[in-house]
Amino acid sequence: MQPKVREPDVHIQLPPLLQLKAISDRFTKLAVASRASSSSISAASVNPKLELSANMHGSLRLRLDADSLNVESQWSGLENPQLDPSQLTCAIEDHPSTRFHNEGPNKWATVRVDGKDWSKVLSVGRLDGRVIACFADEHALILYVYVPDHDDPQIDDAVITVSPLLPLNKNHPLSSAKLSSRFPVLCFFIQSLMHPFVG
Repeated sequence: MQPKVREPDVHIQLPPLLQLKAISDRFTKLAVASRASSSSISAASVNPKLELSANMHGSLRLRLDADSLNVESQWSGLENPQLDPSQLTCAIEDHPSTRFHNEGPNKWATVRVDGKDWSKVLSVGRLDGRVIACFADEHALILYVYVPDHDDPQIDDAVITVSPLLPLNKNHPLSSAKLSSRFPVLCFFIQSLMHPFVG
């Protein structure tokens, strides 16, 4: 079962996940070290938040804004895959991603994730698949991980949907599910070739 979230504002193919994981882990370690050295809090109890942003012009930004440091990495030239109109609930010209695209490269969709949980999610990079991130600005992030079938090239790739960021409030469709209320919640959903992208 897929999570029910609003239509994404931005969808973008992520850079290689192992590269993204290495940088995310470095940012998380910086935040932990910075926080632990500036207070009496133990490093194990620090859960730094990373800010992920993307636009509909092929750019992705990873940012850490901690008390004593502000660092970011940015990728450009990434693909914003074409949506499959038959999978949408509205016309393509009315889709939020079209609005984000029309507003230009300075229009970013942003989500915040726990650095340690994000690192675990990025471990799917070992599967060597293509990953498309769908950003619902300030709300949710859904990852479509296309896992190649190396045994038979005639078979379509399987799709695993990973949702590392779902705010669970009392009105959220998943609020009655038996999930941890810790924010962000890690949810893994298996999905059989139902995805909103062409190809």
